[in-house]
Amino acid sequence: MDWEKRKDGKPMYHACEEHIELAMDIIIDEHEAAPIIEKYTEEKSLSTVCSFCEKPAIYHISK
Repeated sequence: MDWEKRKDGKPMYHACEEHIELAMDIIIDEHEAAPIIEKYTEEKSLSTVCSFCEKPAIYHISK
């Protein structure tokens, strides 16, 4: 699993349609907080891969 940190140090994940729920569950379980979910633009989606597989990411999930 590949996760990154935002500039403010909070964890973030990139997720495809298949793994959005997994990313949300991880944020909720680890941080006991509702995740912030943002949908990528089509342009950004093409250059970003899912943190859990190699498919193009559709969502950005962070704490």
